[in-house]
Formats: sequence, C-alpha cells, structure tokens
Amino acid sequence: MYHIIMLLFAIIAEVAGTISMRYSAESNPAAGTLAMITLIALSYFLLSKAIQKIPLGVAYAIWEGVGIVLIMLISSYLFDEMITPAKTFGVGLIVAGLIFINSEEGHAHG
Repeated sequence: MYHIIMLLFAIIAEVAGTISMRYSAESNPAAGTLAMITLIALSYFLLSKAIQKIPLGVAYAIWEGVGIVLIMLISSYLFDEMITPAKTFGVGLIVAGLIFINSEEGHAHG
C-alpha cells in the first residue's frame, strides 16, 4: 500500500509542478520556476519509491496518464482552457491504455 500512496503523491506533485509552470510564465517567474523545479523533483523522488514494488512501465504509465487527465481538467478550471471533443477522445484513449496495461500486469509473469 505504501508504494501506491507514493505513486499517488508523485502524481499530485507532478500536477502541481506542471500547473506552477503556467503561473511561472504568467505572473511570478522566479517563484513559479522554483516551485516547478521543486515539485517535479519531488514527483520523481516519490515515483522512485513507488517503483520499488510497482513495475516501472505500469507506474510510469499511471503517473503520466493520470497526470495528463488531471492537468487537462485543472487547466480548464483555472485557466479557462477548452476541453474539445478531440481532447476528450485523446484522454479516453489514455485511460483505455492504462486499463489495458494494468489488466496485463497480472499475466506478465506467466
């Protein structure tokens, strides 16, 4: 359970770091860049803890996939970015890919 929690915190740190990149570009470059670097570094550190028990390919796919979905939703809310049908379809493909990757994990050791 510890490794799953580390993966969840890695995702949160990655999303926060990426969102702070936008703030860095728009309002406070120094603080935003420092926050971005710190949060992305924390995200990779936490991901390294998660992959001690979660296979790297699975952890990375979940980390990126869930991160992309959350960033798209948060960007829509915070920055009024449009969620188009094409974006929705693309995110659906990402989610489908995550499901397939995770469903195969139990059969990979056979």
